[in-house]
Amino acid sequence: SDQAGPTIEGLSVLGVRGSSSQQNAFVFYDRHDFITMRDVHVYFLNGRGLYMGIAKNIPGHAYVRESKFTNLLFWQCGNASVPAVEINSVGPAGDDATNELSFYGLDVIGPTGQGLVIRNANASSPVRLIRFFGLRAEGGGASAGDLVTIGDPTLPGNVNNVQIYGFESNNTAAGHTALRFTAPSATVQPYNILVEGTIPTSNGD
Repeated sequence: SDQAGPTIEGLSVLGVRGSSSQQNAFVFYDRHDFITMRDVHVYFLNGRGLYMGIAKNIPGHAYVRESKFTNLLFWQCGNASVPAVEINSVGPAGDDATNELSFYGLDVIGPTGQGLVIRNANASSPVRLIRFFGLRAEGGGASAGDLVTIGDPTLPGNVNNVQIYGFESNNTAAGHTALRFTAPSATVQPYNILVEGTIPTSNGD
């Protein structure tokens, strides 16, 4: 059955880039439905600003569904090992995966490693139906990763039916891309991806 999710609004989180320990701001463990998250800003975090689809109390069972995220800013978050924002999913055969997410105004600015990553560790069900209305992914400073990645070079799950309207990306780090699609094989490569927007100044346009 549906699991009623939390409402998070009107918060700012200020981290410490020089922290020796990884910090994470918002992590949705296990299963969540109907999350409402709006007007949240996260700054200078040595770790993920937003992370969903990771199991903790129910091993191998984690996904987010039917949720809405509005006016989110992640400024200089992430590190060389983890992205600033990660959408993922895990689950046994026959379990559902992350789906039906809507983002209205998501800014990922100056991530230390990767910016936004959408991937899927659930081989039996695709991560799907994710919509962005206004997505800004911008490098700069200590940025050293792809700004937006759909798919994963090692995970077995598929990502499909992602729409990005009003995409803007600037200042990708040298040797990286503003927007990357990846998969471990042709059979699980992302499909039905729509991106409308601009990449005015970036490496790897």
